[in-house]
Amino acid sequence: MDGPREASVLDSLRTDPREARSNVAILYGKGRYPGFRVVLLFAPDYVPVCAPALVEAGLRSPDNLPRFALIHDDTLSEVGWTAWLHKAGLDAQLARRGRHFSNAALALAATLDGQGVVLAPRPLVEERIRAGHLVIPFDLGLPSPSAYYLVMHERVARRPAPEAFERWLLQEAAQ
Repeated sequence: MDGPREASVLDSLRTDPREARSNVAILYGKGRYPGFRVVLLFAPDYVPVCAPALVEAGLRSPDNLPRFALIHDDTLSEVGWTAWLHKAGLDAQLARRGRHFSNAALALAATLDGQGVVLAPRPLVEERIRAGHLVIPFDLGLPSPSAYYLVMHERVARRPAPEAFERWLLQEAAQ
């Protein structure tokens, strides 16, 4: 298990098989949940995103990044600027600078306001990119070491409602 919160959610899934309800959960983690049916939905990649004005101001390649503020979402524990900069072949020391925010919503609000560039999970920002509020200045993603999983007790997984929900959710995740 990946943490105490997940343990609590998993406890709620330990349903008496004679009960009519079928508890399921969507968890973000490593997918190791013994005794449960675990179905991979998707693993997001993290991409740099910014307001279109920053691209107009010259942010067109990773080499231009030192001229712009980095925005840090301090809730990201597994993925961050240090790893992304390393993958891009840039000095990881650049990750020490920039603005820090205590949650993803605040970091994204600052990004939308044109204050800098943030690493964000692609699914979280796709709608804003389609709307033209954000852009990916250079499409160099960093895969997440964790993923989203549908989790349910093995006995519950054979019920018609959870089976139908799983089929629907997999179709949605594929899109």
